Amino acid sequence: MPQTIIDILKKGNQELFHSSLIAWLLNPKGEHEVGEAFIDHFAEKLEEKGYPDLKNILKNSSEISVETETTHTGGHYDIEIKIGDSNIMIENKTKTIGESSQLDSYEASFKIALGFCEVSYSEDVTTKYPFITYKDIMDILSKITLPEKNDFSLLIDHYRRFLPRELKILDLICDCYVDGDLEKHSEIRDLILIKGSGYYTKNDYRFLNLYLLEKFLRSHINNNPNWENSKWEINKNMPSGVWLANP
Repeated sequence: MPQTIIDILKKGNQELFHSSLIAWLLNPKGEHEVGEAFIDHFAEKLEEKGYPDLKNILKNSSEISVETETTHTGGHYDIEIKIGDSNIMIENKTKTIGESSQLDSYEASFKIALGFCEVSYSEDVTTKYPFITYKDIMDILSKITLPEKNDFSLLIDHYRRFLPRELKILDLICDCYVDGDLEKHSEIRDLILIKGSGYYTKNDYRFLNLYLLEKFLRSHINNNPNWENSKWEINKNMPSGVWLANP
């Protein structure tokens, strides 16, 4: 399995790395020289989900600045976009779980939840705030033409190769444990083993375990009339008795 720059520098598991890279891409003045392509596609993705706010804000102002790790009265912003008089806050979660109370406390013109996958936030967040996943980021990047004579194009290209591989294991978990295609188990095992010792941290395993439980329960339990009106609560530290490497 080919390594990327992200693998070599061991940045793939660091939330701050992803926030910094995405913020850099959102900034039209970034050295990437893709201009407003990324932020425009980002705004279009939000509009597809029923939130045209960012697109409308972009239409009314050309002054755009993007920062990470900014501190405000309401809290600490992972990514902040300032466009004219508006400030857009993006809360980023990779292998952690976000709650509504966290976003509720932020003071911003527009709030966006960005997550590794659909279980990165509790349901009260995804029904209340616009939600962008890393699959959406992957889709946005696939639509951008990279300048040939820009050194940073290599970094973006490696990120475009890194994300599909990182997200592939989520699809494999659904294929194997939710849909019952147990032959996919060997691919899950290979993804974990080939990456080498130490690539997946305990936090990664806990998150994948949570993803497995969420998908399995929603597919096999919540849709079963025998469990009608039952309420299931899952957290990342809850042991499942199921081990991803042993079907």
